[in-house]
Amino acid sequence: MDNEKAGKAAGGFLSSIFPSLPKEIRYFIGGLIAFFLFQMMIYGLVYLPTYIKNIAKKSGEPNQPCWTLQKIDTQLFKVNSCTGEVIPYNPQSKSP
Repeated sequence: MDNEKAGKAAGGFLSSIFPSLPKEIRYFIGGLIAFFLFQMMIYGLVYLPTYIKNIAKKSGEPNQPCWTLQKIDTQLFKVNSCTGEVIPYNPQSKSP
């Protein structure tokens, strides 16, 4: 469908909504609508692989929190199960 036919099709739709508008203005507005819809379609097709890649990356991430408290002997430790980092836990200190 070329731009002239798309403009006429959208102009026909606009004529049912705005019957008092002149035919040329309806076709012009219809052409603009068709042009912007075409641009949005191209944008969606270009960024679809990136969107799919981001969804696939997020599905592979663990759903559990990395930091947990574990009691080893008589002391508490903060253990990061994602990186393996172990830090002594002191409830009075302000640490992340």
